[in-house]
Amino acid sequence: MSRLLKKGIWPIALVICLGIVVWLSRSGEASPVPLVSTLEKNGYRIEVRTLEARSSPMEEKQFLVTVTDVGGANVEATSIQIKSWMPKMFCGIFTAKVERSSQGSGYEGTLVPVMSGRWVAETRVRIGSDEFVLLHDYKVV
Repeated sequence: MSRLLKKGIWPIALVICLGIVVWLSRSGEASPVPLVSTLEKNGYRIEVRTLEARSSPMEEKQFLVTVTDVGGANVEATSIQIKSWMPKMFCGIFTAKVERSSQGSGYEGTLVPVMSGRWVAETRVRIGSDEFVLLHDYKVV
């Protein structure tokens, strides 16, 4: 009887351990993503905002990028690039089309994510000779 019990415990312990590993690896994906990411450096404040909390695959995803000085006055960027990819996946790097915002302040970037899941948008802002890089997480469902 005790031999049977010892043999039966190992599969159960293995299943429990695997369950814990899967749960821990997935818990980071379940956490909410921020709608706004901010970088303050060298007297500038760069903000990347997701305009929708969630979007669907193969639909346009929009971002608003604002660049201001410490006093809050708008600063014109020399160039802005937004590139996006899925961490831990191999589905490519997508580049957003970035234009001046129709609202008058900031810049709007639009791209089309191809799959559901957690994505990262890398925003590179050049102001004169300075370049700033800001990573912004977003989710596609």
